[in-house]
Amino acid sequence: MKVKENGMSLIALVVTIIVLILLAGVTISNIRNDSGLFNESLEARDEKIASEENEAIQWAAAQAVADDSNKTGQIIDKGQIAEKLDKYIGNQNEDMEYQIFGPEEEYKGTMIISDTYVVEFSKSGNSYIIDGSGNVRRDETGDKVASRDGVLIKPASTSINIGSELTLNILANTNDYKVTCSDESVLQVKKDLSGNIKVTNNTITVKGLKLGKATIVVETSKEKRAISYITVHQEPTSIELSATSEILDISSVIKSLQIKPTIYPSTANYKTGITWTSSNNDVAVVDSNGFVTGISNGEVTITATTENGRAATWKVVVISTPLEISLDSENLVLDINGVNTHQYATTIYPSTANASIGLRWEIESSSSPNVISISSNGVVTGLSNGTATVRVTTENNKTATGFVTVQTSPIGIQLNKNNVTLDLTANPKSIQLTSTILPSTANVQNVVKWSSSNSSIASVGNDGTVIGVSNGTAVITATTQNGKTTKCNVKVQTSPVSLSLNKAKTTLNMTGTKTTKLYPVYDPKTSNVNTKLTWKSSDTSVATVDQDGNVTAKKNGTTVITATTQNNKSATCIVTVETLITGIRLNKEYETIESLELNKQTFQLVATLTPSTSTEGIIWTSSNSNVAVVNQDGLVIIKGAGKVTITVKSSSGTHSASCVITAVQLYAIVFDAQGGSVNPTSYTLKAGDKCTLPQASASGYVFQYWEYNGTHYSANTIFTMPAANVHMKGYWAQEGGGGGDGGC
Repeated sequence: MKVKENGMSLIALVVTIIVLILLAGVTISNIRNDSGLFNESLEARDEKIASEENEAIQWAAAQAVADDSNKTGQIIDKGQIAEKLDKYIGNQNEDMEYQIFGPEEEYKGTMIISDTYVVEFSKSGNSYIIDGSGNVRRDETGDKVASRDGVLIKPASTSINIGSELTLNILANTNDYKVTCSDESVLQVKKDLSGNIKVTNNTITVKGLKLGKATIVVETSKEKRAISYITVHQEPTSIELSATSEILDISSVIKSLQIKPTIYPSTANYKTGITWTSSNNDVAVVDSNGFVTGISNGEVTITATTENGRAATWKVVVISTPLEISLDSENLVLDINGVNTHQYATTIYPSTANASIGLRWEIESSSSPNVISISSNGVVTGLSNGTATVRVTTENNKTATGFVTVQTSPIGIQLNKNNVTLDLTANPKSIQLTSTILPSTANVQNVVKWSSSNSSIASVGNDGTVIGVSNGTAVITATTQNGKTTKCNVKVQTSPVSLSLNKAKTTLNMTGTKTTKLYPVYDPKTSNVNTKLTWKSSDTSVATVDQDGNVTAKKNGTTVITATTQNNKSATCIVTVETLITGIRLNKEYETIESLELNKQTFQLVATLTPSTSTEGIIWTSSNSNVAVVNQDGLVIIKGAGKVTITVKSSSGTHSASCVITAVQLYAIVFDAQGGSVNPTSYTLKAGDKCTLPQASASGYVFQYWEYNGTHYSANTIFTMPAANVHMKGYWAQEGGGGGDGGC
């Protein structure tokens, strides 16, 4: 620190004190003994030095904590303290020379583990302890630093690659601490079976998972902590090069090309710097940005290498382009039937140019499309009659042209068909023959003449259209002007346009006629081809048909017999096979039905047919629909009382069976004892049936009579049931003569 200049200096103060003592008669010997004033002045000096040291340390510690660049509110390292302390002391006071000890450094034989710093002044020998929060105290015994609870983690700040592991060392003077990770999605920490971060021999192992930052915090039970700041980065795994070309032309205006690197993965952010090298700087050189500059003709390999040794190469061919080019033929004639191709030869100036690289052949002009073709190596081929101009161009746009004429003469003729069949019933009844001059590019003597060997069978027009006239064969000939001929054989015939059978429907009886014969009828009758028939039954289990049209019944049912010509004309006949009924029997011949609700009653009749395979239909009838009706399933529905005959007969009426049904209406007689008891309480009877009226009883009452429709009936009276339901009401008298008629 800067020493204050106002007031007396220490030496002046001492001299003044001695003079005053002498004046007072005090001897020097008294001053020098242990209890003298001189010794007291030395102690005062020491205390003043300690006060100045303490003031400097307090100021430096406070400034280090409050530093704008320090966002933690803690002293980060001893450099912060030294910077602030030097600023306070300045360069004028040599009495304030000091030395600073920090974490992981030995002080008085003991390593400092806690977040503690010790400032030791060289001249006074005084030591001051500063903790991480900037608190200052004087170290009087020398052992307070060693006894402080603290923890360190090494390294305190580092960076690792994704997928790499790192071991962190923990220094602590206590085993009572815990370890935490701020972001385990960035940094994976090995854990024990309980899920706690595993610490082995005061070390922990971490592994980078993804790009980011995380902190490992070690905190003691006394809330002392150490932090390791870890950044997870991605180093390049590979590098790839690309460029617009592998060829560098030193004759062009632009004598360089740029090779662009792509580093993988795209997330790489560490050691991504690239060093560029050329395999031959005499051919080409490359700068730090991947720009390659050609020096002379040749091949060179450019290599790009990342800081972590990943490399990729790009081959560059350095050329010099031509200044002039010429062709071996400026006027060329090609004959498609003779010499039809030509390999152009080129002469390039200067001779030292790369003559074989980058020649571009093209058709500059043509009298019509596809007169010639030109290959990439200068082979010209005639395609059709006409003229064209060929142009060859070097990579640096030096050109030469050649004129080409293409011509063709016929060598033959052919037809689109050599054998033709015309059907007089087909549509159309003609065919178009097309001639082709060989080659197709022939441009002389290419007019064709057509002729028929027999115009009464087939005629031919000037355009090659052949028309069938009558059944038979003829030869059509096409002839060019120079006598080249070709022929077509023509056959004229007639096919059926439709087919019918002598029967459209027929019925066969399993007990009667079981077979029939079907005959075809063709249209037109003059059909002479495709007349062979294929016969088929849709259900051979019902009836079969042979290939002569003979149909044979097999069992009851229906099948379709189909006849088909060779040209797929068809006709059908529906064949029904049946079995007639020879006898009918019903499950009942007589039946009586009695019911209170007669019109709700039904009765099922079942008809048994002989034979059981009969397919003939049956008809059900009722003789009296007021008594009962019957449906066609034999279900009898009662309509009213009386007798009715239900009859079932075959469709042909040759066989029948009947059932006589008597329907009887029942009526109910109900006894209402009006509070008493009676047994039975009712009867169910037919009209005209007789019954004995029951005796009713009730405690304290005497039964008098039954009453119905105003008539009184005594108990045990014989009653004749009317054709209606009866409601009998009982009447009573009290025992002992009390009361009158009525209920009890």
